[in-house]
Amino acid sequence: MDLQKVFVAQGSDNIHAQSSKGPSSFAALAAAFVPTAVVAVLYVVIFIFIRPSFPKIYSPRTYIGTVEEKHRTPCKKSPGYFDWVHTYWTLPDKFVLYHQSLDSYLFLRFLRTLIFICVVGAAITWPILMPANWTGGGTSKELNRLGIGNVKNKDHLYAHAVVAWVFFSFVMFTVARERLWLIGLRQAWNLSKTNAKRLSSRTVLYLSAPTAALDEGNMQRFFGDDAVRIWPVTKGDKLVSLVSERDSKVDKLESAELSFVLNINKEVKKSHNGNIKYEQLPKQMKKSLRPTHKSKTPVVGREVDSINYYRDQIKEKEDEVQKARESNETAGNLGGAAAVFVEFRTQPAAQRAYQQIASADILSLTPRFVGTVPSEVVWSNLVLPPARRISQSGIALSLVIATIIFWSIPVSIVGAISNIQYLAENFKWLAFLNKLPPSLMSLLSGLIPPLLLSALARWVPDIFRCKSPYIFTIFGDPTKSVIELKVLKWHYVFQVLQVFLVTTLSSGAAAVASQIAQDPSSVPQLLAERLPRASNTYLTYFVVQALTNAPSNILNYSDVLFYIFYDRFIDKTPRQKYKTYTTLRGMAWGKLFPKYVNFVIIGMLALDLSGLRFN
Repeated sequence: MDLQKVFVAQGSDNIHAQSSKGPSSFAALAAAFVPTAVVAVLYVVIFIFIRPSFPKIYSPRTYIGTVEEKHRTPCKKSPGYFDWVHTYWTLPDKFVLYHQSLDSYLFLRFLRTLIFICVVGAAITWPILMPANWTGGGTSKELNRLGIGNVKNKDHLYAHAVVAWVFFSFVMFTVARERLWLIGLRQAWNLSKTNAKRLSSRTVLYLSAPTAALDEGNMQRFFGDDAVRIWPVTKGDKLVSLVSERDSKVDKLESAELSFVLNINKEVKKSHNGNIKYEQLPKQMKKSLRPTHKSKTPVVGREVDSINYYRDQIKEKEDEVQKARESNETAGNLGGAAAVFVEFRTQPAAQRAYQQIASADILSLTPRFVGTVPSEVVWSNLVLPPARRISQSGIALSLVIATIIFWSIPVSIVGAISNIQYLAENFKWLAFLNKLPPSLMSLLSGLIPPLLLSALARWVPDIFRCKSPYIFTIFGDPTKSVIELKVLKWHYVFQVLQVFLVTTLSSGAAAVASQIAQDPSSVPQLLAERLPRASNTYLTYFVVQALTNAPSNILNYSDVLFYIFYDRFIDKTPRQKYKTYTTLRGMAWGKLFPKYVNFVIIGMLALDLSGLRFN
């Protein structure tokens, strides 16, 4: 097939005349750039002024006691408005590797690799494709003149072919180099002293363990001579419920004691004698100051002393918890609904057991995980029978696919809105849009689509997250890391299918819907003419993401507002305030990686359409 027939639409004069009346690409770009730039500057200014007031949000690793001194991020003793700039500029990436986590370091390396690919891509494409497209002989104007849609001269298409081969070869080389580097880094990380001496590095988690494997006497028979200790995990729904009830009673007791202290302080202030002590208060007053509530048992509605009541309740629950623990240790396993943690003598022995140990039953002792720490375990998913785990995985997978398909509807609408002027010219019921001012039309086609697309894409990983009642809870996976990997994988599928493919097709097809209806045989030619212009949608999308994403992450206003709200209205007891203050927020890797990968994918696939959009 002739290259010119594939890439260049040989439409009628009517089509070319109509394309010349398309929306102004400069106006759409300005409509997206100006408001987002103003918001970005506003976010940065707010961040600079409020950062010293919220060290818990913006610099917790510089001082918080739960982080060891050797792992804290260095900072100046007298913090100012701009001291963080010097720290970020001088702190090497390896500091993150040594003092935080491998995932954090790899994310920084990942961003550097993407920047490297984009910079080299700019150096390859701009000097060649921009002149070739600009002088391509077409009738496009403004930014559209820099795209392949402006190429009518057949010979200019060879420049696109050669540049694509060179650039894609460079990308494949970069990916191969990074994969080889990652293999060496992971091996060095696993064998480092800091990681190798951890108990988790010598422990393997086996799911669907048979009943005999839970007996310590059978440890060597099932797991080899290097196994030194096992921790069986059987069904403990009753135990979990009792522990939850006990913790609830503890919270209520702390609230009652805090209320008691506040009542005493309030009464002392009323007495106009600041030196008076609690022991000196009248007995009747002491009793009236103690918090009370209406008991539900044994006599409904009877006023009881809250502090004494909850202390007695906690003692009773503690005895019940201890009895449940003892009975749970000897509980039989039903249908393979058990798991077992096995500790081995050395890290190599744990790796061998992870790879080599097998069972006569194909579903027993699988799946298995090594290097799992207690904070990552989803305990409720450890005791699922194999058949139930498989069925839940299938149901959850169906829900994920259905969610991605359903999202095609709003995403297609957003893609069509990006060509609102074409739709207004070709559909009578949208003709009223032609009466709108040009500035408003630029906002509709330039700013609104990327904002709506960003909003739609933002909610999908939250739906896929591992917290109830979202989809990945019912996958049955035993660790948060495994769940996060599934979030990452399916969020990536969503980004490629919806944010790129569906948006591109809907944006390009919307502009030629009427022509397709009149002559369906002209679909390839019409889309070849219009799809390059669909890249204008991504140009504004990149502008919105670049100017709002980074400032929004820096300001992190959602965490600030949540922290203020919880501190003022939710957290009342010292324990609650301590937990909120010392808990460090983790990174949702399943939300971050796919978004940035999709940026590069859009750029690489749109390389031959318009080098400007890629860079």
